[in-house]
Amino acid sequence: GFFEIIGEKQEKEIKYKAKTVIIATGVHPKRLNVPGENKFRNKGLTYCTTCDGPLFKHKIIATIGGGNSVLESALMMNEIASKVYLINKNPQFKGDKILIDKVKKANKTKIIYNALTSKIFGNDFVKGLKYQDQNKKEHTLKIEGVFVHIGMVPNTEFVPENVDKNQYGEIIIDKRCRSNIPGLFAAGDVTDIPYKQIAIASGQGVCAVLTVVEYLNKLQVT
Repeated sequence: GFFEIIGEKQEKEIKYKAKTVIIATGVHPKRLNVPGENKFRNKGLTYCTTCDGPLFKHKIIATIGGGNSVLESALMMNEIASKVYLINKNPQFKGDKILIDKVKKANKTKIIYNALTSKIFGNDFVKGLKYQDQNKKEHTLKIEGVFVHIGMVPNTEFVPENVDKNQYGEIIIDKRCRSNIPGLFAAGDVTDIPYKQIAIASGQGVCAVLTVVEYLNKLQVT
């Protein structure tokens, strides 16, 4: 049998048929879903400190999250920005102790616990952020940049329901990048591999291609 892939090109629906498919669609950042997030994306709001951090040199910024990503973001921005607010909606961090200890000692970083971001505002660019504390009292921070690090979501919304996924929506694969559906393979961050790194994803891509070649060769033999 064949897989059918339906896509779009120049606003026209296109269809492909293939004996095998490799899904390598990666992930996208989890969103805050608060007023101002869409308006100020790339106008002071970003989901990648490594990419955009240097643009905020000597500025006051906030970085939002509760795990290792936000801790690493805060440490990086502590060396770049003039002031860093680390906003965590929980009473403690879920990251590595060594990172937590470093952030607590960072001289330009202020940690705000039990803080739920409620709004991002500004004119053409970000000028501030509002959050609620554990007593529902609203506070305002005057900032010039927002870094969001609250997790990643696998791009699997188009994947059929009969493909096995874990509780995070990641495609479950074996060590040769095979899913539970014969002929359907997956590689990279969209899968349930434990570490999300470019080098690992690239290696998985190679593994998936080699496994596909072997799979197709066996089909021709039979």
